Amino acid sequence: MAMTVNRGLAMRAGLWSAVESGGLSLLSFATLVAFSRLLSPADFGVFAIALSTIEILALLPNMMFHDALIQRQDCEARHEGTASFLSLAMAVTICGGCWLAAPFYAQLVDDPRAGMVLAALSIGLLFAGPVTPIVARQKRGFGYRLLAIRSLVGRLLGAGLGVAAALAGAGVWSLVIQWIAMQVLGSLVLVLTADVRPRPCFNRRAAGDLLRFGVPALAALFATYAMRRALMIFAGILLGAQATGMLNLASRLVDTFWSVACTAISQVGLSTLTALRGDPLRQRHAYLQAVHLASMVFFPSFVGMAIVTPELITVLFGARWIEAAPLASGLALVVLVPAVRLFMPAYLTSLGKPGTLLRINGITFVVFLVAVAAIRPVGGLLMIAILAAAECLTIVLFARVLMQRGGISAVDHLRAIAGPAIATSIMAAIALPVQLWTAGHASAWLRLVIVAATGASVYIAVLAMTQPRLAQQAAHWLRARLNGRSPELRP
Repeated sequence: MAMTVNRGLAMRAGLWSAVESGGLSLLSFATLVAFSRLLSPADFGVFAIALSTIEILALLPNMMFHDALIQRQDCEARHEGTASFLSLAMAVTICGGCWLAAPFYAQLVDDPRAGMVLAALSIGLLFAGPVTPIVARQKRGFGYRLLAIRSLVGRLLGAGLGVAAALAGAGVWSLVIQWIAMQVLGSLVLVLTADVRPRPCFNRRAAGDLLRFGVPALAALFATYAMRRALMIFAGILLGAQATGMLNLASRLVDTFWSVACTAISQVGLSTLTALRGDPLRQRHAYLQAVHLASMVFFPSFVGMAIVTPELITVLFGARWIEAAPLASGLALVVLVPAVRLFMPAYLTSLGKPGTLLRINGITFVVFLVAVAAIRPVGGLLMIAILAAAECLTIVLFARVLMQRGGISAVDHLRAIAGPAIATSIMAAIALPVQLWTAGHASAWLRLVIVAATGASVYIAVLAMTQPRLAQQAAHWLRARLNGRSPELRP
């Protein structure tokens, strides 16, 4: 029996989802700025290495049954109870393994603090995993308000405890305190406010139902999610805590801007692709327009960021983090590749080829691991270059499948991104000399304002002269969103 969706309820759910995403990004960035003033790069590095490991391991208890519970129209108490029991069992197993492996992990990373930080962070899994059925129930019923409150409360209180610990001189342990507090408090809010709390139990049949869907879904998520975390782990092993701290701060800076922009753009494009699923020709045009829109926003934003990273890092985090500037510039340029393929997975899924995503992401992840392990000597910029090569391989494989299944060629993609790419190139050609000239004549704040204003003005002027229809389309999208409609991206 098909599920019916209340449109108003879905819109409110989307709003609360956006509030959660934007609020978490804002709080995360604010705490990053605070911690950068109180902790050393080595503290950041040790924490980033251990957290990246935990985040990969946490996929098992947190996400194994997440999608399986959401998609089940006949989800019963035995499914939720079994998911809670198995998630807790996996969390306990992983936590115990981390405590046993702590000495070996410290030797691998070559930092005596790394093992204990890993072991301490694993405690958070005991609280987050077992509440997965509650999270899935809320999402299935569009209860994103509770999820947003849970995330924001956990993040806010955790940030307060972590910053207080940093001010007291706790060093890297202030970051650990923050993360564990987020897991504990967020889960506590969810349990206390939930209408139904699943009782852990085990049912073999329910476990089979969940695992048949959960294992492939987890594999696809792992292949997509793990590459950036693996980058940080390899950096810790090969470069040390200090260099990893610099790389972590650069990555957090770029990822914050990416998540905010990605949320805004993907809501427009994904809703349109879904709505046009039954009309292949219009869907193809909408896909190319979504690529055009993404490149129009991402290209100038992240090329501009790459130019002003010295000023941006100095203003936000202080001069002692200036070594992170070239790393942030490199990562900002890498973002241009996933920006182009932002809608490729959704389009392939709409064509009935979800399995292709797993194969492509799996191939590029393996290639990335082999390249990082094999290429020597290695450094932060070289690791970013390997990441960029893996991203390029991903887009080549996606584009090949889109040509075979959807009739969208590489030339079609180039036409979609040509205008923003040309305007961005002209912007960079003018903004970069301005940045170099102001380097010895103004403060970091003033340089940032001058270069950003120059770049934005040039980009907008070039687009206005070369693509006058963009203003009309932008107004159309804005009116549609304000009126509560899903805007169609028209060719």
